[in-house]
Amino acid sequence: MMLVPVTDQESLDRVRVTVVAAARAELGLADEGDPVAFMNDFHRRGLSAVEMNSFRLALIRRINDEADIGRLIWQAFRDPLTCIIGPDVVVQKSANLVIHLPEDGNNAPIHRDAPPNSPFEVVVWVPLVDCFGTKGMCILDKNQSREGMDLLQASPETPERIENFVWDRFQPIPVPYGSAVMFWAGLLHAVPTNTEGQTRWSFNIRYKNTFAPYGTKGYPEYFKILEMSPLTELAYDWQRPKK
Repeated sequence: MMLVPVTDQESLDRVRVTVVAAARAELGLADEGDPVAFMNDFHRRGLSAVEMNSFRLALIRRINDEADIGRLIWQAFRDPLTCIIGPDVVVQKSANLVIHLPEDGNNAPIHRDAPPNSPFEVVVWVPLVDCFGTKGMCILDKNQSREGMDLLQASPETPERIENFVWDRFQPIPVPYGSAVMFWAGLLHAVPTNTEGQTRWSFNIRYKNTFAPYGTKGYPEYFKILEMSPLTELAYDWQRPKK
């Protein structure tokens, strides 16, 4: 797990501007005012759980029509990601936007992505607001993740054991806007119920080397090519049928 600062602030700011403008458009609001206050205080709008779900799905569709979020996040954190993955990169086709209101317990359960995803994937968690305490997230290291999975396999009928194991080891990861958490897909992770009195907005998205093994979610159904090295471009051009 790595907490990394942004290396291209302009690209990350474009992500946030796109999301806030699209959210305001979905709500029929003027595109003005402080975007940070808009996101942190979003729970004050009083949307029900059903309304929030409909809003988030519509927002994701609108964002995907207006911007390539996967490419913008890659550009924002390109230097550390290239060091991990290399120059031949595929990206998850649709970045997952998550909005958690304060005291909303409807969180994804404690899980790891690999398996069934490939263990060669890097998960990138990008907050659009400052995250701290329970507004952040929990990631166990490799040894703790293995111990947690051993617990689950030993007693599959009592999944609460792994819940207790993870939350007993919860150490809040403060992630200010302008940073991202990058972690291996095999690590156990979860977000806690947000009790900080502010709304959590974040993206999670996966990157991997084009030529590393894929899991059940592969190319081209789940991933798309983001960048190719000069050597790969040469090889593809060489193999392309001549007209």
